[in-house]
Amino acid sequence: MSSLLRMQLPLTKITRPPVRMQRVFRPVLMQKLAQACASPLTMVHAPAGYGKTSLVADWAQSMSTSVAWVSLDPGDNDPHRFWISVLGALAQVNEDLIKDPLEFVSAVSGADAESFTLSLETQLALLSADIWLVLDDYHQIHLELIHHQLEHLFQYVPERFHLILISRNRPPLRIGRLRTEEKVQELRIEDLRCTLDEVGQFCREVFDWHPDVDSLARIHSKTEGWMVGMHLLGMAVNEGCECTKLLESVEGSHTFVTEYLTEEVWTNQPSEIKEFLLKTCVLEQFNAALCQAITGLSDTPKQLSRLYAENAFLVALNPEKTWFRYHHLFADVLRTRLADTHPDWVISLHRKAADWLMEHGMTHQAIHHILQAADETRAVTWIYELAPNLLHRGERSTLHHWLNQLTSQTLQANPKAALLSAWIYSLQNQHNLAERKLALVRQVLLKMDEQGESDSTLWGEYHTLRGYLAMIGQDAQQAIHHMQQSAIHNPGHSQFFQAGLELNSGEPYFLRTALGQRGYLRRLQNLYTTLRDLLKHSGLGVLGYGSITLGELYYEWNDVTQLTYFIPRALELGFRSKDLGILVPAHLLHARVLRAEGRRAEMWEAISQAEQLLRDSKNHSRWTIVLEAFKTRKWLEEANLAGAEQWVADRRVAHYTTIQETNEFELITLARVWLAQEKQTEVLHLLTRLLRFAQATDRLGSKIEVLCLQALAFQQAKNFPAALANLTEALTLGMPEGYRRTFLDEGPVLQELLQTWQMTHKENPKAQATTETEPLFPNLPSYTKALLGETWFSLPQPKRLQNPQAILPEPLTAREMETLDLMASGLKNAEIAQRLQVSLGTVKGYTHHIFGKLAVRNRTEAIAQARKLGLL
Repeated sequence: MSSLLRMQLPLTKITRPPVRMQRVFRPVLMQKLAQACASPLTMVHAPAGYGKTSLVADWAQSMSTSVAWVSLDPGDNDPHRFWISVLGALAQVNEDLIKDPLEFVSAVSGADAESFTLSLETQLALLSADIWLVLDDYHQIHLELIHHQLEHLFQYVPERFHLILISRNRPPLRIGRLRTEEKVQELRIEDLRCTLDEVGQFCREVFDWHPDVDSLARIHSKTEGWMVGMHLLGMAVNEGCECTKLLESVEGSHTFVTEYLTEEVWTNQPSEIKEFLLKTCVLEQFNAALCQAITGLSDTPKQLSRLYAENAFLVALNPEKTWFRYHHLFADVLRTRLADTHPDWVISLHRKAADWLMEHGMTHQAIHHILQAADETRAVTWIYELAPNLLHRGERSTLHHWLNQLTSQTLQANPKAALLSAWIYSLQNQHNLAERKLALVRQVLLKMDEQGESDSTLWGEYHTLRGYLAMIGQDAQQAIHHMQQSAIHNPGHSQFFQAGLELNSGEPYFLRTALGQRGYLRRLQNLYTTLRDLLKHSGLGVLGYGSITLGELYYEWNDVTQLTYFIPRALELGFRSKDLGILVPAHLLHARVLRAEGRRAEMWEAISQAEQLLRDSKNHSRWTIVLEAFKTRKWLEEANLAGAEQWVADRRVAHYTTIQETNEFELITLARVWLAQEKQTEVLHLLTRLLRFAQATDRLGSKIEVLCLQALAFQQAKNFPAALANLTEALTLGMPEGYRRTFLDEGPVLQELLQTWQMTHKENPKAQATTETEPLFPNLPSYTKALLGETWFSLPQPKRLQNPQAILPEPLTAREMETLDLMASGLKNAEIAQRLQVSLGTVKGYTHHIFGKLAVRNRTEAIAQARKLGLL
C-alpha cells in the first residue's frame, strides 16, 4: 500500500470491480468474449448502460490473478498518471514485471512514444505466462500522445500480452496492421444487447419479477435489450409502479428513458435517502467516512449498505465493498436534479469533499473538488505546493489542466499561478508563452512592491526561470545575470529549477542538451563555472549536473588534469543526491577515460558499476537503454560485432520512424553498427537524417560526430572527395570550440583520413578562425596538426574480429552466451535460472560447459577470458 500512496494511486483504481451476486449470466456472450480475448487487442465498445464492465469483470473473475484492471478517469489524460496506473495494475498481478512503476515512468516520461514503448516492450518480453490488461472507460482518454503510445506498443506487442479496451465509443487507434493480421477483436452494441431470454432471466433473478410472455416481448422491444433500461424498469415496478403504464409511457431515446424511469424510482424514495443521494452525487467515488464528512450524517455505512443491497445503481469498487461510485447515467441525473433543486448546496459540498480528501492525502481528487467549488485562492495555494513534486514526476499535463480551469482574472492577479504556468510552458518548450506569463508575473510583483507587499521569494523564482530560459536559449550572459539576481532575492533555492535540470537526465552526453549549450563548449565553460560558484550553497542538483557537464567538457578538450577533479566530484554529488541522472553519465565518462587510457578491464568494471546502480534502484529506465547503447559502442571498439548485432536485434532500434533528442544516441549507435557491417547505403541514408536533425536542433556536438561518421562511410565506399569534404566541415565546426576527443576517439581510420587531409591543405598563418572570442587555432591546418600531434589517449584500434568465437575449439551456444552475459552482469545462478526460465541444474550445466570451452576454472576467469576474446 505504501508504494501506491507514493504513486498517488488509489487502490480502487487498479482493482477489478467485484461481480454482483444477483446478475444475468450470459454464457454465449462470455464465450464470445473469451475467444476475443485470446487476441492481442480486444475492444468492447457500446453506449453507457449495456453492461460492458460487468461482462468483462465476470470474464476476468474466471481468469484468477492474470488480469490487471485500470478504471480510467479524466485525470488520466496525463501520460505520467496514465502509465503509472497501467504499470501499477500490472505490478499487482506480476510483481516481477515492473519492480517500481513510479521509477520506470518517471525515468522515461520525457521520452518520445517510440522510445517509451520500446522500453515497455522490453519488460513485457520477459513475461513467462499470458497477462491481460483491462482499460475500463477508455473513452475518458482524449490525449493524442497516449493513443500514439498504445499504437506503438502494438507494433511489436509480445505474444503473451493482451489488451482489452472498454469504451463508450470506438477507440481512436490507428491499428490497421493488426486488423489486417486479424489480431483485433470487437464486441459492439449489437453483441451486448440482451436477448429475449436474457430479459426474462434478468427480471426473474435480479428483481424476482415474473412478467408474462407478452410483457417480456414489450420490455425487450421498448428497451432494445438495453441493460440499464431494464434495470430502471424493474426498480420502478418494485417501487409500486404499474408495468403496463410504464411500458406505454416509455419511448424515444435512451436519455428520455433514463430521465423518465429515474423519476418514477426517485418519487418513491424516502426523504432521507433523497437527501443522501443528492449530497453524495458530487463525488466521483466515495466511502462511508467521506460521505459522512460532506453530509453530516452519522449512519452513512448503513445508508451505503442499504443502497447497494437494493441495487440502486451503486457500483462497488473493491472486494470489501467499502468504496463505491454511482452508475454514470444515474450520477448525471442526480447532479442535474441537485443543480435544479439545491444549487446553493453545490459549492459547500465540493469544499467539504476537498478538505477531507486533502487531509487524507488524496491530493488530485482534492484539487478537482476545490476547483469545482470555485475556491481559486485555495486552489492556487494547493497547486503551487504540489507543483515541485509533480514536475519532478513528470505530471506536467495534470498541472496544465488544473491551471487552465482557473479564470483569467486569477491568472492575471496571482503571481504564483502565472509563474507556475510559465514553468510548465518552458518545460514543454513553449518558450514564447512562458515569456508572456513571466511578463505578467513581473507586472504583478512590481505592483506588490509599490503597495509595500514585496515577495522576495517570488522575485527569486522569477529570476530563476528567466535564467533557465536564457540557458535554454544559449544566452550564457543573461543566464548568469538572472541567476545572480535570483541568489540575491532568494538565497535558498528554487522549487522548480531542479525539474528543468532533470529533463536532461535521459541523455548520455550533457554537452548536447539544451542545458549543455548544445555543444558550444566555450560558452558552456563560462556558464557552469559561474553557476557552480554562485549556487554552491544552494543545495541544488545543478552542482552535480555542473560537475558532470564540465567533466564531459574537459574530456572533449583532452584535459586530464581537470578530469581528475570533476569525475570524482560528480560521483560524490550523485551518490549524495542518489540521482541517476548524475551517477550514470559520470560512470560512463569514467569508462570513456579508462578506454582511452587502454585500461579495458577497468573500463568494463566502471560500466558494471553503472549497471549495478540501475539494478539496485530497480530502475528499468531510459538510462538502461542508454547504457546498452553505450556498451554496444564499446563492443564495436573491441571488434565484437556479434554483440553489437545482438543489441540491434533486441532493441529493434532500426524501427524508429522519427528522430528525437531522446533516441538520437541510439540511432547514431545504429549507424556505427551498420558502418561496421559495411551497409553503406543504409548508413549514409541514416546519417543524412541524423545530420538534418542535428542541424535543425543546433546540436553542435552531434553535427561534428555525424559528419565524422559520414566521412568514414564515404572513405569505406572509396569516395575520397566526399569523405574529405565531410571531414573539412566537421573540422570547421570543431575548431572554434576546440573539439578534440570526438575526432581522436574514432581511432586510426579517421587518423589516416586526417593525415590525407593535412597533405592536401597547407598551413596559412594569416587565415583566422571566425569566432566571437580569441581563436584557439589560427586555421584548419594548424588545428588538424594539433589533433594529429595529440599523444594522450592516442590508441590503436584492435584488429577487427568478425566472429570472436571462431578461435574457440568449440563455440558457445546461444544459451551459453546468454548465461555468460548474465554472469558478467553479476547475477547468481539462481537469478540466471529465473531470468532464463530454466532450472538451477540447467544453469549449472551451462556454466560447466562455458568453463570447459574457455579453458577456465571459475566465474572470474571466465568473464576475464570472455572479455579478452571480445565475447563480452
